Amino acid sequence: MTGENGVRAASYKVLGANADLLAIFVSGDPTGQVGLVDLATGKINGVLKDSWGSSFTQVVFSETYAGWFDPAYGDQKVHLLRRDALGGAETTVDVASAYEQRSFVALVGDWVVSLRQTESYRNSDAPKDRGEPLLAAPIGGGETKTLLPHARLGGTYGLNPTPDGGVLVAGGSSAGDWAVRKVSVRADGNLGVSAVRAVAPKPGTYGAVTLAAGDLAVQETDTNYLPSLYKRHIELGDTPSAGTRSLVAEPALSTDGTGGSAGNDAYALGDGTFTYTHASGIEVRSNPDDAAVLTVPGGGQVVDASGRYVVFGYGYVSGFGQYQQYVIDREKSGDDKVLLTRAASAAAVWGTTFWTPGDTKGTVKATDLKSGKTESFSLGKECTPTDLQAVGRWVYWTCEAHGDPAGSGVWDRTMQRMIDVPKGGELGDGFVVLHDETAGKLQLVDFHTVDSVTTRALADITGFLARGYFAVDRFGGGVAYVPGRGKPGAMRAVGSGVPTSALAEIETHPETAVDLRSPKDARWDGSWQLSKPAAPGARIVIKDAGGTVVRTLDAVQHGAELTAAWDGRRSDGKFSPNGPYTWELTAAPQDGQGAQLKLSGAITVTGADAEATPVSSNHLAAESGYGAAHHRDSLASRREDAL
Repeated sequence: MTGENGVRAASYKVLGANADLLAIFVSGDPTGQVGLVDLATGKINGVLKDSWGSSFTQVVFSETYAGWFDPAYGDQKVHLLRRDALGGAETTVDVASAYEQRSFVALVGDWVVSLRQTESYRNSDAPKDRGEPLLAAPIGGGETKTLLPHARLGGTYGLNPTPDGGVLVAGGSSAGDWAVRKVSVRADGNLGVSAVRAVAPKPGTYGAVTLAAGDLAVQETDTNYLPSLYKRHIELGDTPSAGTRSLVAEPALSTDGTGGSAGNDAYALGDGTFTYTHASGIEVRSNPDDAAVLTVPGGGQVVDASGRYVVFGYGYVSGFGQYQQYVIDREKSGDDKVLLTRAASAAAVWGTTFWTPGDTKGTVKATDLKSGKTESFSLGKECTPTDLQAVGRWVYWTCEAHGDPAGSGVWDRTMQRMIDVPKGGELGDGFVVLHDETAGKLQLVDFHTVDSVTTRALADITGFLARGYFAVDRFGGGVAYVPGRGKPGAMRAVGSGVPTSALAEIETHPETAVDLRSPKDARWDGSWQLSKPAAPGARIVIKDAGGTVVRTLDAVQHGAELTAAWDGRRSDGKFSPNGPYTWELTAAPQDGQGAQLKLSGAITVTGADAEATPVSSNHLAAESGYGAAHHRDSLASRREDAL
């Protein structure tokens, strides 16, 4: 195979081809090392000037252009020549590439389409990774566009050109819409992507599950082969529904499968957020972009959590050793969020109430984390609890320590009575859910009437199902469970059928004053963690000292938490005068069970006698005269900024 002026084939490795031409390495031409072979004649009829050769060299074609790309020596450009003027000036298009993640390119119309290998491609781990974005850059210059968020390389030449000038690639946004797709030129000259053949997703498996105020989070193995934490909002009323799934957290991609997982042993906090163990303590987040990492002096895991408080470290530990437990207050000012450090033991938190074994063996003690007020009860056995759970009026305990009498039960704080309930379950409002491995059933033990205890089956689940693979909504009464540990199938969620307690506050922190001259915190904020979700329409009414309504705020709901913000203005837009004011929150229960909740408190307004500081519009809805979205920065963080 030869060409003009002594040009001859140096290698028969095909670097690229279309219906008319194929590209090979050539010698004998000082202007370049890549030659074009005319398939009709078998002759080398052109050389791509300034081209060089390596094992990375790619050659691509369109009706107008021939191009070559070789990032082996750091050159991250596609070099393009017009096919009718190979000796003319070249055009270049930048394409990022690296030895660890080599890019492949194709020409579609007047666009350079590119796709990088996943980092693990070189380690034969390609099926486990989601793939990189499929990009398109205009040859004449302009903004690079993302055609697909994730795509996979395939075929001999990486990207797969079609006879009509398009290119085929496998990709999509997730495992749920993966398909072989074709990139082609639309009538307007831009690129379009169409599905050629859908690729059915493989059945996935679920990991740990947590549920609070209808917010369900589950570890799932999806497009990222490492377990990631996803959430949905579920409604279990007359018309059950599951909202759209969205990502909470995912681990970094790994080249060797050792990247870990995200959301291990996650706890739903009841305010729309989730917490789980982080390398230096805990991480709290509701989506991939709002993570807060709270540092803890020692190791361990999340023992229990409710709203602003997280118990971290170790629960009951048998044997010898020094093990610590930390109560973390997310709203505590400063970087150190640890409110309390103590020796490890069984522990539970509900609102501001922190439950631990009592000072005397055979007792359990509660301490209010704000006031310090305590209460206690006797187990009726000389044992140290190995597990404690608390929801409202109910405290669930288990004793299994070596040498102690075994036992379990639920203490009713309202009726001051002990109820005999089996061990190994998850506590809800008036019931416990547990898995009976012998019977192969997930069971609900209902004790809400106190006078009788009944048991009924929720589902047939054979084999071992550990706690963490089913979850009880402490803030609402639902139950969610996986079909079986490590087994594919649909996640299930059902209502408990047990009446819920009346809507109540379990932790609140409304501010008591607002300085309208403050350059950083010229607004009043309130937050109310409730025992279950409120119905839409919850409002806060601000009144002056004479009882006149000056502003009505629409509360914003985050799970079972309500928040509101006031900029000190009246409904007519003018600032309220200095002096005392009151607020009153009115909220009805979303599930319709129980009376409305009414709470009230005082606010002192100062700074109105001078020009007040405008409040950023991302905190307050302007012009409506009604209250506003509460940005999810914590009160503690804003108070620190104001100091």
